[in-house]
Amino acid sequence: MSVTQQMPFPLRSARPWWPQPRHTRVTGSRVPGLDAARGLAVLGMVIAHSMLTPTWGSGPAALLGFVHGRSGILFATVAGVSLAIISGGTQRLGGDDLLRARATVLGRAVVLLLIAGALSMIPTTIQVILASYAFWFVLSLPALRWRPRTLLVVACCLALVGKLLVTGLPLWIPTWGYGSPDLGGNFVPTLLATTVSPALVWMAFVLAGMALGRFGLDNVRALRGFLVAGLVLFAGFAAPFVISAGSPAPLFNDVQRSATSTTGIDRTTDPATGIDWQRALWSFEPNSGTVFEVFSSGGLALALIAGLVLLGRLPWSRWVLLPLTGVGSMALTAYVIHVVVLSDAQPEGLVTDGGPGGWLCLGLVVACGAWSQVFVSGPLEQLTGAVADRLAGYPVPRSQVVGHQGATPQAGRAGPDASRPGR
Repeated sequence: MSVTQQMPFPLRSARPWWPQPRHTRVTGSRVPGLDAARGLAVLGMVIAHSMLTPTWGSGPAALLGFVHGRSGILFATVAGVSLAIISGGTQRLGGDDLLRARATVLGRAVVLLLIAGALSMIPTTIQVILASYAFWFVLSLPALRWRPRTLLVVACCLALVGKLLVTGLPLWIPTWGYGSPDLGGNFVPTLLATTVSPALVWMAFVLAGMALGRFGLDNVRALRGFLVAGLVLFAGFAAPFVISAGSPAPLFNDVQRSATSTTGIDRTTDPATGIDWQRALWSFEPNSGTVFEVFSSGGLALALIAGLVLLGRLPWSRWVLLPLTGVGSMALTAYVIHVVVLSDAQPEGLVTDGGPGGWLCLGLVVACGAWSQVFVSGPLEQLTGAVADRLAGYPVPRSQVVGHQGATPQAGRAGPDASRPGR
């Protein structure tokens, strides 16, 4: 039976508010590879947030520095896969089913926004992205019926022009200041263009993930295609920077050196806007949002998801992926725990080495793995699912859809059940 195929199921009641023992699960199963990708994203963000600045060098330092920015991109792409799953998978929903799917997504967005508000009261330097995720969910509502080709075309368009928009809009609209979102008048503009993960750029990852989900997680040919295409994109857009000087932005640095006058004045900065367009558009640095970063990191995220889902189809893969699947099955809870723990590691969450992050990763792997063997979902995943169920007006027919929850990093279940957040 197709993992993402819509199949009618009996009516069910709204989900309980508290986590249920595993033996209470009625239908649906998880996709180990998708859980593994979600877990990898969460653990990558833990490592990234436990280092004060990105590291770029050789050996382990390069590997640790590589998680900066790219873990969040993987998280967003997995969210897109989840959105496709809860909106019908390979089949496009319509009528009441589509309305319920949209209500489910909206319900999760509301809960994520509330959790983001609670975390914003904790003094930390971590850029909490839950508010951005909630905003992406809302923006994705019209796209829940789009075909895979449409999703990919729009994703590519955003990848090409997104950075120009987020750089130019604050110039044209001076009230759009940069910073973290708050509930003031600039809440939507901030999430759209001026936060660290602006929707005008990051929706490219969400839509690309939705396209992958629309092809189906049991479509081996499509998964192999995404794996190869993703690796080609990553190599093609990252190689010029890495080969040039082993740095995420060497080409920019070369241009910068040649463009600096003998007086030491940088001639690449536009005097009218004060923006260094070379640095703004010609970079591979984490969270830069340039064409190079979006296509390379987005391609890598698609390749990782496709590769892990393919690996998860093998009988022996359960034990190989076990350290990741436990975290991925309750990613929202794990994400919130990591923000709280790292914010207390040192004043205002400033951690200069990866020590706390390493121990936290180990703790999350053990704790989430043990929890997932006893309960169907994590506590925050259960909460978001219960809220979404009631907003969507359950009981409703279920779908035999396997893969994820909501679009945050938690999911892997059938139908709308597969939609809970986690990040």
